Amino acid sequence: MSENLASNPILELTPQPVPALEPPPQPAVVELAAVPKPPKRAWRLPAAIAALGVLASGGLGGLLYVNTGQRDAARNQLAATRTQLASTRSELDTTTANLGSTQSALDAAGVRARYVSFYIADSGRTNTSVANFLNECTSTSYSSCRSDAQQILDDLKAFQADRSKLSVPTDLANADTMLKDSLSAAIAAVQEFITGADNGKADQIDDGWNKFEAARLSLAKAETALGAAIK
Repeated sequence: MSENLASNPILELTPQPVPALEPPPQPAVVELAAVPKPPKRAWRLPAAIAALGVLASGGLGGLLYVNTGQRDAARNQLAATRTQLASTRSELDTTTANLGSTQSALDAAGVRARYVSFYIADSGRTNTSVANFLNECTSTSYSSCRSDAQQILDDLKAFQADRSKLSVPTDLANADTMLKDSLSAAIAAVQEFITGADNGKADQIDDGWNKFEAARLSLAKAETALGAAIK
């Protein structure tokens, strides 16, 4: 059968050209918007903590700066206050010392004034009694002489008692010692004179008189020293 097919011209197959096939149209490419990748979440918490740390450190740093500044200002103010207090205390001490000196001066002036007042009063009274005694004892009246001698004795004792009660100014101490010794001598002399007169003993009267004259000289020297010191 194959031979028949080969010898039959009708069945001779003529190859036909195959029409070219056009390539199928390419589908339009639709560009899709890029879908963002989901952010990694693992770093968010540390980053947040770090941010909070930065904020906290900044806040604390500012707070520390403010507190440090306030502390330094307080220290400076305290130092200034201490300096002021020290200056005030020094001024107070100086004022107290000045007041003490002033008070001491016033006290000394008061002591001096009282002593001078006493001396003027008592010496004046005693000198009057002595003058009366000297005048009366030149007469023949024994009673007047005896009376004046007693007045001198009383005034001398009062003079000595008043002097012993007073504080003596430092610059008058030597003159006051002379006055004290002179008064004691005068008192003893007048007492001896009165005793001799009362007992009618001329030698005792003369001895008392002589001692009284010596005591008067000592009193005059003491009064001169006091007068010079008082001036």
